[in-house]
Amino acid sequence: MNRMIKDHSGSWMLSSGILTLYALAAYFGKTPGCNKSLCLSYGEQGQHSVYFAEDEVADSVRIGYEFVHDGAACDAYENEVAELLHRMERFVEEELPDGADRDRAAIAALWEASNRMRCAYLALYQLTNESFVARAYEEVEAFLSAQSGVIDRQEVLQCLSAVDTRELYIFRERADWLSLARRYLDAGKALDGDLLQRLSEHARRYGFLRMGRSRFMAGADADDYREKLTAYTEADYEKERAQYALQLESAVHTEERAERCARLLGMPQELYRVIRRLAKLAQLRLQMREVSQKLIVAREKTLMPQVYRWVHRNFDDQEFRFLLPEEIADMVREEQPERFYQERKAEVRKRREAVCMELREGAIRVTSGEAARERFRSYPTAEAARASVYRGIPVCGKGAIVGPVIQLDENATRPEAAQGRIVLCRSLIPNMVGACVRALAVITEEGGYSSHASVLCREMHIACIVGARGVLALRDGETVRMDLETGGIQRCEAAPAPAAPKKLPCFVPLRDAEEAMPVGGKARQLCRIRESTPDAFLITTEGFALLAADPEAFIRQLAARLRALGAESVILRSSFAEEDSQEKTYAGIFESYGNVDARDGDRILGIVRKMIAAYQNVPGFYQTEHDGLENCSIVVQRMLAPTISGVAISGYVHKGYEQILIEYVLGHLSVLMDGKVTPMRSFFRKAAYYEQPGAPREWMPPFLVPSHSHLLDELIYHVVRLEAAYTGSIEIEWAMDGERLYLLQVRKEPTRG
Repeated sequence: MNRMIKDHSGSWMLSSGILTLYALAAYFGKTPGCNKSLCLSYGEQGQHSVYFAEDEVADSVRIGYEFVHDGAACDAYENEVAELLHRMERFVEEELPDGADRDRAAIAALWEASNRMRCAYLALYQLTNESFVARAYEEVEAFLSAQSGVIDRQEVLQCLSAVDTRELYIFRERADWLSLARRYLDAGKALDGDLLQRLSEHARRYGFLRMGRSRFMAGADADDYREKLTAYTEADYEKERAQYALQLESAVHTEERAERCARLLGMPQELYRVIRRLAKLAQLRLQMREVSQKLIVAREKTLMPQVYRWVHRNFDDQEFRFLLPEEIADMVREEQPERFYQERKAEVRKRREAVCMELREGAIRVTSGEAARERFRSYPTAEAARASVYRGIPVCGKGAIVGPVIQLDENATRPEAAQGRIVLCRSLIPNMVGACVRALAVITEEGGYSSHASVLCREMHIACIVGARGVLALRDGETVRMDLETGGIQRCEAAPAPAAPKKLPCFVPLRDAEEAMPVGGKARQLCRIRESTPDAFLITTEGFALLAADPEAFIRQLAARLRALGAESVILRSSFAEEDSQEKTYAGIFESYGNVDARDGDRILGIVRKMIAAYQNVPGFYQTEHDGLENCSIVVQRMLAPTISGVAISGYVHKGYEQILIEYVLGHLSVLMDGKVTPMRSFFRKAAYYEQPGAPREWMPPFLVPSHSHLLDELIYHVVRLEAAYTGSIEIEWAMDGERLYLLQVRKEPTRG
């Protein structure tokens, strides 16, 4: 018998599980060449897992590959999805309005109709599943891997497969919310009748996006939005408006950027068309999930209270979860004889122990209790459960991360439990975000480059791998190693053996550098903030040796790196062996050289030689075969033109409270660090940040440049995050240009006497 492969797991209702099988039966029946005959769903202790036969998974991958290479089939599928979404929306608006008076027969009919609608959605949803089109993604990855030169494959693939989000409800909701917020703020934070009416309309249109606020699956209502609006500030508005503007710009130019990227890479047209079809499938997937969510929320609001009221007479909350959809419909349609309920009670008790649902040749068989356990044990699934390596798609982060895992489901309520752990989930939903920002990294079982999890983690710079099938077989507390280059996730029975030391390249882009590299303290610290610091590359000790042995070769490679950096001017910064270490900072010992013309190779070469000589002149520094240098580098970084810059110091005691001190000046930071001017100062109480996240900030005195105030929360966020990572008070050098915050340096704060 075929080995079974786990597809997904999580908390469940039996009625949802059986609907999934109904949908799969419909999908298998209409998909040419799909010979799936077996699907197993097994539930125990309120959890469920779905398994597929191994060879039939391969069939699905083949079908998906052939599908995305068939333009006509994709166009027909898109039309079918559009027609279904239209029917679902019309069903919600016309058949499920709030407040309608319905009898038992009408409720039962709508219950069954909504189940048929969900089955139709789930059947079409299958072809948007990334696992079905994994082979096509592999084809694109193979092309990118074969490209010469230095490219970031993640960034390229993200650009090529970007999704136009303007058709999504979440996009439209943000635009409408910003309009409401602007009206509220302009009115002096007054809520008049017209604004309250608009809030109610906003909740009616978009409240379903905030699903999961009640015992069932209700969305947000007008009171929820009113509460959010009354706490809204001008700074909140400016921050959201800026984010929306960037999202809009990205959506408008999605296709244009993708075409330009493919042209620069010399990508074959057919391969480009395939990846754009993959992007379209990702967009359809998001649209389908939103409309399905809208249907679920509407059903829960209008049907579920009455359904539950009639069924609850005989079944409590937990028993209700183990009823089949047709059983629920029978109970709603008419009162059943007592014997019917007693028989169902006995069956539910067995289902709560275990239930097994099998799909064979389009027919579904349900067994429960010990019979289900026996049926489940008859399939050789142990191999899959004991898998030591899982594969997914890396979407954010570099290098590798090792740590214990913690599983989250849709009911995740303790974000603090994720601190210092790797979060596992089927897919990322809004109420998991609080946990993810505290976690070491995120792994999802579903999703691709365009999934919500992927987009969110890239925006928040959270290391992430998506689409790692079977990874939910891992138990809480197990230690894994995430390879953020290959997407491999491996159980660690013991600490992984250290890799053999590699010879450093002469030049290393900062985005590819690792903290373990012998590149000096400052470069190691920059690795921690690489997502927020200006683009840069490192000249390593191997580069110093090349300069001594073959200056012409060094100059050629340096020129190529400068061209790749694409900056008009650069700054050269020291990264001495122990600089910015826990013990020493070497602050002011080494000179930085800013505003250097990136085309002036002779001057840059002279500066490099000066900095090497400065390293060799440090008292007590030891000599090596590299002419006196070890564990050092030089950072060549794009030069900024900031409007304001400064230093943020955590753990500063002011007026009896531990606060964050921010010193800042107009223009470049150099005038502050050189002590040529007296800076402005502001203090921020960290306790307020922890106690009331999102509360209005009180700066004393007010920040000098009001147009930059929207970046303050981002700066404080980085201070608090990095302070936790460094386990002690820190200093962060930063700069702002009005549009973006840049982190320039981070180090442990020297101990104050």
